[in-house]
Amino acid sequence: MSIDRRNFLKSMAVWLSGAAVWGRGIPVRAAAEMPQSFGGNRLFADVKTYSDFGVHHAGKEPDRLTSNWQADHLTRLGFQVSRQEFELEQFFAGEVSLTLDDGTRIPGAPQVPVTVAPRAITARLARATEEISELRGAIVIVELETDNTIDVPDQLAAFARVWDAGARAIVAVCNHPSGRVQFGNVSEDRARWPVPLVLVGRANRAQLLAAVGANVTLRLAGSHRSVTAQNVQGRLVRGDDWIVVSTPQSGWTTCAGERGPGIAYFRGLAEYAAGLATGPSWLFTSNSGHELHDLGARLAHRAGTLPAPDRTALWLHLGAGIAQRNWEEHDSGITLLDEKARTVLSCDWSDSLSMMRHFWGTRTLTVPYQILKLGEMREVVGHGYANSLGLVSLQPYHHVPGDLPETTSPQILETVGRAIFSAVSDSVS
Repeated sequence: MSIDRRNFLKSMAVWLSGAAVWGRGIPVRAAAEMPQSFGGNRLFADVKTYSDFGVHHAGKEPDRLTSNWQADHLTRLGFQVSRQEFELEQFFAGEVSLTLDDGTRIPGAPQVPVTVAPRAITARLARATEEISELRGAIVIVELETDNTIDVPDQLAAFARVWDAGARAIVAVCNHPSGRVQFGNVSEDRARWPVPLVLVGRANRAQLLAAVGANVTLRLAGSHRSVTAQNVQGRLVRGDDWIVVSTPQSGWTTCAGERGPGIAYFRGLAEYAAGLATGPSWLFTSNSGHELHDLGARLAHRAGTLPAPDRTALWLHLGAGIAQRNWEEHDSGITLLDEKARTVLSCDWSDSLSMMRHFWGTRTLTVPYQILKLGEMREVVGHGYANSLGLVSLQPYHHVPGDLPETTSPQILETVGRAIFSAVSDSVS
């Protein structure tokens, strides 16, 4: 059975109340001393540096800066560094908006794969729930049923009903509690939308519905360009067995909370590995193209540069939204709280309880990978890496503009970092 991230994590509060008994009585080996690279301020500084690069679309300038930053870090530590380049098409947006008949301008955002409107489109605003005959020639409002679900059959079918009816454009209203737009991951080979499609946040829903029946003007300007993205790999050859650490590095926004903690832990673990005199060999891989259904991770596995599964003692995947502040949702938006949000440790491991003990007290639930098949862990497990751990959570600005360093904190980063380091150092010993 597999379920989506949001619904699974919403159910965790109940599960966590019973999880306390699971960890009691499990022997815990004395942990190695946590290195300075896992101090909260140091981790938070890395989150901020990453966020400050900008919007991390694969292959654009902030992503290239991230690749260089990761490669330079691994090189300074003595890793053998290589880069796997791959070409893709990216959209560079100009004006994206919807203007109502009274002159009110509602900001919008393009959803990849973008179809440009070379000239402004003025047409009657309609709702997708109207009769098919009423949609021809209209700009049509489609309300997204769930968050972060563009490239899924039900949503694609809802879009298809509209453009097959002869609509000139689609306004997709996101339902994220922040009131902002929320981008959805798509396949890199998906064809461009048959008509222009603009995302609008829930904060503007009432304005849009009040304008139904009137003429509105949609603008979606910009251009498509070929770009080059990079996976960065660092290799430290020592013993016969390997430990692999992976993290995505690209995404739809500044991604401070979505990507930042994973990248910070990645860099901290690289310092730890470099400081060991003996032990296993290490491979660190920082993957671009995540927002294109894990494109970079898929290419990394195809390249033949990864250690064989039977030689890999541990694969740790540092996924989305780990070490985040908790939050409350209300009608006016989101309020960030000081406590840590819930996290899942997804395991393909013969003894998942042995891993759970490291995360005791961090609001982390250990579950079999077979229940929660998410993100790049699908590639890891699918390629036969039996001893794999993947950290993932749902953070308040997942795929949403406004994902800034304030979604986490030095204290939370250090608390979760201590657990991650404990699990990895235990595997090393």
